[in-house]
Amino acid sequence: PGKPSADAQKHCRIYVTGLDDGTDPELLRTHFRQFGAVMDVYMPRNYSTGRSQPFGFVTFADHVGFKTALSSESAVNFHGRRLTISVAQPKSSPSDTSSQPDRRLIRPEALSLPPSRHSNERLFVG
Repeated sequence: PGKPSADAQKHCRIYVTGLDDGTDPELLRTHFRQFGAVMDVYMPRNYSTGRSQPFGFVTFADHVGFKTALSSESAVNFHGRRLTISVAQPKSSPSDTSSQPDRRLIRPEALSLPPSRHSNERLFVG
């Protein structure tokens, strides 16, 4: 009884792509509620336009709803659009040394730029 742990919720999260940029999170919540209790819907926004990105995350309260949504053909049909649904993968932590280096960090010498007065300057792109 009670709210599932944060660790359990991480394992009940799906990644949904193919959304329209005007999709309302409540519509997505209502759609996935047919498979089980939905704890959270997260749809990132484009910083420039303020509109939703074409993807989102749905977190189920338990594995039953999570697995049902992943295996259901009706989960991929959303208001005339065909969605792609998969298991959401957690972001790697900054202390995770097994991940690839951050490609946004580019040293000036790698770009064949003139040498800087400060040898420890970094150029961030992105």
